[in-house]
Amino acid sequence: MDQKLHSLFEQALADEPVPPAVDLAQVAMAEGARIRRHRRLVTGGSAAGVLAVFATIVALNVGAPADRTPPVTAGVAALPQTSQTCVPPAPDAPVETWVFLQIDSTARQRSALETALRSDPAVRHFTFESREQAFQQFKELWRDSPDFVASVSPEQLPEKFSVMLAKRSAYPAFAAKMRALAGTESVVGAFCGVGVGE
Repeated sequence: MDQKLHSLFEQALADEPVPPAVDLAQVAMAEGARIRRHRRLVTGGSAAGVLAVFATIVALNVGAPADRTPPVTAGVAALPQTSQTCVPPAPDAPVETWVFLQIDSTARQRSALETALRSDPAVRHFTFESREQAFQQFKELWRDSPDFVASVSPEQLPEKFSVMLAKRSAYPAFAAKMRALAGTESVVGAFCGVGVGE
């Protein structure tokens, strides 16, 4: 039985075409390089988003009137933090975007923003983060700095929508549309080359 199985196996292999002569090490190295590029793309985009958000909130803090409580810069830094390498995603790649609400935005404005997100074909999906959720992330992020955490309250952190756009190329039109709606403080894309003013 074993001999017959062995001869059938040999016959099946004889019928197969001879694979091309390639260096398997080169193929493995090329595949590894592709995977590393993909990881840099994803992690770099997230890092760029963190830096863009940080710059946005700093700019808002600098220009805020004295009678208005400015948003806390570090509070929004609870966004994903990864590698400092920044590689822009392809125009047709999905990209994460954040829509930050004004500190004094109303429930009606938030509802209008949510309706706009639901009806926008560029949006794959989105989630809402309340001030309390942002504060929990903030406390976790800064758990090694208890004095800093104690100096911040949930009311100082902005609410936000985390939005996954189907394509990076949709970001400029999406951002312009969101910024035009009442209650929006800023829109930030998590990739290189896109800032608050675009």
